[in-house]
Amino acid sequence: MSARDVGRAERLEEIRQRLLAVEFAGHSRSGTVAGAEDAAREEFIARAAEDMEYLLDLVEQYESEAKQS
Repeated sequence: MSARDVGRAERLEEIRQRLLAVEFAGHSRSGTVAGAEDAAREEFIARAAEDMEYLLDLVEQYESEAKQS
């Protein structure tokens, strides 16, 4: 596995872990302050946008590599 592939795998695992954390957090919300929830939601949305940009770039790279092969 190349260094680039390792980097990709690590980033994808990081994204997966964040998505799991959000899924479980949704099931265990009780008594939290609405402001903190809003801030966490905004942070998640910002990170999700970064993650989507990364994933789209990754798809473009794979498509480019496939065309070159």
